Amino acid sequence: AHLNEYFNYLNTENSLNEKSIQLTVSVGGDFFTEIAKLRALRKLVNLLSDSYQSKNPIYLHAQTTMLNKSEKDAYTNLLRSTTEAMSAVIGGANSLSLAGFDEPYSIANEFSSRMAINQQHILKDESYLNKVADMAAGSYYIEQLTDQLAHQAWEKFKELEAKDGFIAGIESGSIQQRI
Repeated sequence: AHLNEYFNYLNTENSLNEKSIQLTVSVGGDFFTEIAKLRALRKLVNLLSDSYQSKNPIYLHAQTTMLNKSEKDAYTNLLRSTTEAMSAVIGGANSLSLAGFDEPYSIANEFSSRMAINQQHILKDESYLNKVADMAAGSYYIEQLTDQLAHQAWEKFKELEAKDGFIAGIESGSIQQRI
């Protein structure tokens, strides 16, 4: 709905096809749901772009979440952020940011920053996740989950648009209540 407001604005300015679509999303710990979430997002953005006859390139940036990180067992956060990063890559993110494993509760240090970089190197250079265009294609479970999420999100989008759109929802507080 937020992106639709941008499309409406850019469409009235006649500069819609001059812009790339850049979205940043957080990726949590539910492995398959996060993969499906990113795939559904891309599917819905494409649907929205088609309705505006837009050929804007879509750039999806993912970042690992801070919500599920533990202070008591900091090294477990390495495992959590690695699976979150895998979800992002398999889900189709164009770029990825991993926070240091101790970042939610302490000042970033050289070791945790280096570990975050190494996690990305492992996914790329040792797991070869950058060599396959769509790793989740053909997986019945992920395809079904993607379709369910996309359908539910599209229904909520239509409800919001029927109530005058995203900006009106922010002004009335209905979006904040939903969140």
